[in-house]
Amino acid sequence: MIAVGQRKKDNYGLKMLLYIIGLFLIMAAMFYKIGQNEPLAPSFAMAPVTDKPIYILKSYATAVIYQKNGLHKSQYSEKLEKFNAYIVSMGYKTEYIQEDEIKSLSNGDILFMPDALALSSKAKEQIKIFVKNGGNIFFNFTAGFSDAKGKYLGDGFVNEITGLKISKDKNFISFKESIFLTQRILSPLNNTNSGILLDAPTYDLIPIFITPKSLKPDVFMTTYSQVNPPLAKDKSGDFSIEESGALWHGYYGDGKWFYMNLPSYVFYGSLEQKNDYKQISHAIINFLSTDVIIQKFPYIDRESVVFVSEDTEFKFENFKKFSDLAKKYEIPVTAFIVSSLAEKKEHHDMIVEISKNPFVEFGSHSHTHKKIVDTNESYIKQETSSTKTILDLFASSPIVGFRPPREELNSIMKKNLSESGFKYVLGKSQNHLYPRYSKSENELLIIPRHGTDDYSYLINLDWDQDEIVEQIKKETEFVTGLNGIFSLSIHTHLFAYNSNIDIVEKYFQYLKQRPTLKPLNGRSIAIRVAQNRNISVDYNKIGNIITLNIENRSSIGVNDFHLKLFKNPNIKISSISSNQAKISEGSIINIKYLEPTSKITLFIELEN
Repeated sequence: MIAVGQRKKDNYGLKMLLYIIGLFLIMAAMFYKIGQNEPLAPSFAMAPVTDKPIYILKSYATAVIYQKNGLHKSQYSEKLEKFNAYIVSMGYKTEYIQEDEIKSLSNGDILFMPDALALSSKAKEQIKIFVKNGGNIFFNFTAGFSDAKGKYLGDGFVNEITGLKISKDKNFISFKESIFLTQRILSPLNNTNSGILLDAPTYDLIPIFITPKSLKPDVFMTTYSQVNPPLAKDKSGDFSIEESGALWHGYYGDGKWFYMNLPSYVFYGSLEQKNDYKQISHAIINFLSTDVIIQKFPYIDRESVVFVSEDTEFKFENFKKFSDLAKKYEIPVTAFIVSSLAEKKEHHDMIVEISKNPFVEFGSHSHTHKKIVDTNESYIKQETSSTKTILDLFASSPIVGFRPPREELNSIMKKNLSESGFKYVLGKSQNHLYPRYSKSENELLIIPRHGTDDYSYLINLDWDQDEIVEQIKKETEFVTGLNGIFSLSIHTHLFAYNSNIDIVEKYFQYLKQRPTLKPLNGRSIAIRVAQNRNISVDYNKIGNIITLNIENRSSIGVNDFHLKLFKNPNIKISSISSNQAKISEGSIINIKYLEPTSKITLFIELEN
């Protein structure tokens, strides 16, 4: 049954009926989907999203620059041919266009300007007029940094359209190590909820931009761990979050743009991840060719999550310190407990007391904390399934989370965990930010651990407490800025030991001062990811009406469901057709409650 919200006026129903009739006539051509049943299967991953040609700029001024720098202009032509072949390989039609032909482009057309290092002043003006009037562009690297005579002008052209400015401290740099790219999850680029890590081969000095507060990067430059910005080869200092952007989207007048600070060969330079880069390219073209994009919040009502956990093992008595801090600061945490230690008589009173703490979730950290993989199935069952039976006797509710010793996990362990009622595992760092279900008959949610753990801080690094706390804060800001799950994983014999517990307290104080940072325990994360997986969202725009269809396939209702509507800020929202939904600042759609196994259709009217 489709529940349609109340109309504000009598003639509104007639208008909606006409729009619905039109909707069914052209639905096949105009529907865009997000939130598939499998969150890792993007709808436009390998299919063209527009039949219109993609125009590719042949910049005469850039060819001149090549010659003035002792290079043959054919080298620029070869770059364009490689980029053009890349776009064609994705199923798109392309047409080359010269600088003096830009004025012939129509509103709604898409212009790619790969590596257009130099542009004439006339071409720049024509490009700005084109975008202001509703055109759409992708540009990159040092676009327009020089004029047709080879004079260096700097970032003025990029800045005027995007608001980005070259960092005075970094300017152009080479990197100390290979750089990697990580997608922000809540972005028009990403309808897979993955936050995947991409290798970015670069052979040039890269311009580093400061991201203004009005923008959010869609892709960040990161280290392999995804918890920090990359390292510069020179002594220009650490990167700030504002200096770590690599790809941004935005609006200029009535048009749209995507800008990337890296050379175009990054798209087709990695053979191992060519499909991942093609997916990003499809998403760029999708954004440039559509008026609106709607994405689900990755964690139902939250853009990002902080996950604090303890491996409750050696020095077991320090568990109480961790529990007391969680209660004092009202921070939900998870304790992964070695069940053989919980069984000891001297720990019973403490375990029973902590089980009454509403801010502590119990999970399992095996039975003996010994190696599990590469052992027999009987032993694996003892270290996995049987721990639930033991810990359920102490826990306030049946445990659902598991943390494998040494972060080692194999298929037999997954099978035993799933069959015995475990729902999630806190695993090791992965090349994606968002949790994924194991690919097996017995599904188990694997939450990747993104955050330096206390072993590294205390054993591998010679840092004092304040340095450690500051680094944890930086990693928290960075990972949550990517809409990921920042994980602070501590141990009873490390951060919870003696005065080291002060580090945890200082971090909890920081979290309480930052209400936008949302700590959740493992159970709550698993519930939200499962709910999100069972919600599909379809939308369609005809005229000034967006038809938004939401289906909850789960037998459990969902509270406070959020979506993000990406649109030109010049387009205002006039109304939404249900009193169960509202749109807040930043074009956030908030639906109070989704009934179990239900469908709802909303009509969002935009101002003309």
